[in-house]
Amino acid sequence: MISYEGILSSPELSIPLGQRLARLSGAIRTRFQAQEGAEAADMRLTGLLLTIAADPGLTQRLCAERMGLDPTTFGRLVDQQEAQGLLRRAPHDSDRRAHALHLTPAGQARAQTARARIAAIEEAILSRLSPEERAALDRGLAALARELRKG
Repeated sequence: MISYEGILSSPELSIPLGQRLARLSGAIRTRFQAQEGAEAADMRLTGLLLTIAADPGLTQRLCAERMGLDPTTFGRLVDQQEAQGLLRRAPHDSDRRAHALHLTPAGQARAQTARARIAAIEEAILSRLSPEERAALDRGLAALARELRKG
């Protein structure tokens, strides 16, 4: 098992914020992959399902933007999930040039399972924080997200 001690220890605080967040993200991803096995080999695939589940009918372009992926990489992910029968493309209601993304019943089931497992992993991690620390973390992450959206 990987030791996560020291990810944010005092010497680590001199490491840039993006690198610290990437390390934490990697540690969470490692836990998820250890629990999920081969299904979690590419977290982007899980992320795609969860993004579409949260906003059915989202266009490919907007979904790629939300996930922070370039159109080519994103197109390959959509192709893979469509070939596995987890999602389908449909003409967009208001833009004939766009494709809307929808989960199939199998994709909905996979997304629901992944969401439950992720919630359990997050709860195990966050359970070590007091309610005040959790609230502060939520506020801090929301503030960072707002700042980054400003560009």
